[in-house]
Amino acid sequence: MTGEGAAFGADRVGLCPARRVRGASGRPPAAGPVASMGVVYDMPGHGTTRYNYLLAVAQLGRYLVDDGQREAAGTPTAVTRRHVEAFQAWMITTRSPATALNKHKALQQFFKWLTVDEEEIDQSPMLRVRQPKTPKRLIPIIRDEDTKKLLDTCKGKDFVHVRDEAIIRLLANTGARLSEVANVHIDDVDLSLDTVRYHGKGATRTAGFGSRPRPLGRSAPTCAPAAATRASGYPTCGWRYAARSR
Repeated sequence: MTGEGAAFGADRVGLCPARRVRGASGRPPAAGPVASMGVVYDMPGHGTTRYNYLLAVAQLGRYLVDDGQREAAGTPTAVTRRHVEAFQAWMITTRSPATALNKHKALQQFFKWLTVDEEEIDQSPMLRVRQPKTPKRLIPIIRDEDTKKLLDTCKGKDFVHVRDEAIIRLLANTGARLSEVANVHIDDVDLSLDTVRYHGKGATRTAGFGSRPRPLGRSAPTCAPAAATRASGYPTCGWRYAARSR
């Protein structure tokens, strides 16, 4: 049992859900010591979150192969606390404490799923594994004067300038993620309540703007992208189109 493909049946876990074939029961066909490894596609989470779960599991499996832990590398039901702690220490040494922490959280979810949902194991090997400690660091925040310099590049009245100003003001005033702003549609904006609905990271949240305190002292021109779209002849299909039209 050598190579990456031997780790937890990495071709089955493997990061390519579209290639997964399910049996008549709707479950992946059994193969190897633990058929449930193929069921990771039923784990909670979507998109990037699920991919990160799969990646952490595959990396643990490959680490166990390289470390000569053949039984544990062949099936996650044989993974113990000692295996996880060794993998975690290796991640801290070869990557960083922050990366090790992300893998820890992903493996927590995977083994919880394997214990509670699939009932393949009685107790998660993550039960008493401590989270890696990460050094605290201050993340630099863009200054108001720098944000104003960005806004100075959006002085025009055409579609692109109005769109860019709206995007910058939303980012500055609501603290949204880039992906959240890129996925905003016109229906997500409520001008009567000065709120915008964001969709991201598996959840929907609402943020306020307008009369609330803001760094720049002006409300975000949330209706401007739609108005600019209509005036310029572009299809009125929300900010998703606006964010990609440049």
